[in-house]
Amino acid sequence: MFDNTAKIWKKKSAEYRLYSNLANGNDLFVSNIPDNAIHSFRNNFQLHIDEIILYARDTSFWNDKNQGTVVTDWGVTCVPDNDHMDQIIQIPWEKVLYVEYSGETFYFFYGENRNEHYAIHISHVLKDTNQYYARKLAEVFTEMAKSQIKESYEDILDKTIDEYNQLIEDGKDNEALQ
Repeated sequence: MFDNTAKIWKKKSAEYRLYSNLANGNDLFVSNIPDNAIHSFRNNFQLHIDEIILYARDTSFWNDKNQGTVVTDWGVTCVPDNDHMDQIIQIPWEKVLYVEYSGETFYFFYGENRNEHYAIHISHVLKDTNQYYARKLAEVFTEMAKSQIKESYEDILDKTIDEYNQLIEDGKDNEALQ
């Protein structure tokens, strides 16, 4: 569905060695997710059939894969408590401006106001409260989200005019005409 996010995930998860350092094949999956786990996560987290599951953390008591967080090429879906499926959090990458990790919480900001965010506790994302990997995941999530932001025609035009004016001001007329 969203090729850029999957490519970013593949590159960054390899760079940070997430598979070898985090995945355990039981309640935390990084890429290479078995088909039976994909089936359970897809059904229990209400995922679209075309979403590619990139990362999954199962926090359910019996490893039923019906509670925790799933990261896909579309976005992030969190089920904080499988007894309250009405509280499911679904965050599409295209609405996320950036992600921060602070105070054992991932904040997915969707507006200019710092109060406009979704919050997911680290325990729903990582098995251990590992600050290093929490920060790395926030970086990767931000990069994935930014790959989905579309610039408007006006933004592109304004940026081009600013670059043109700066080149003229710097005496680079030939470059400006390019």
